[in-house]
Amino acid sequence: MKFRANRIIHPVAFFIGFMVVSVLNAVASDAVGATYIGRSIREFGVLPENEAIENAKNLQKAIDWAAERGAALFVEPSDEPYRVAGGIIL
Repeated sequence: MKFRANRIIHPVAFFIGFMVVSVLNAVASDAVGATYIGRSIREFGVLPENEAIENAKNLQKAIDWAAERGAALFVEPSDEPYRVAGGIIL
């Protein structure tokens, strides 16, 4: 009889475990989605103190990286402008 009871409880325990994991996954993905804002162009070396040509090369690398992933890039505010030469391909 004990063996039979375990067989009945096992599917119920599996279902409860599945539901807990599903809820935790949903909560975790919402938390990540709510806080993710992308990567700063500074992480790619686009800096206000750089020359325009260097920033253009680094910005193109950042755009290419983001395009492959469907990611966002953001520009941090700066007192100095980000000088960028032309020729950027979006």
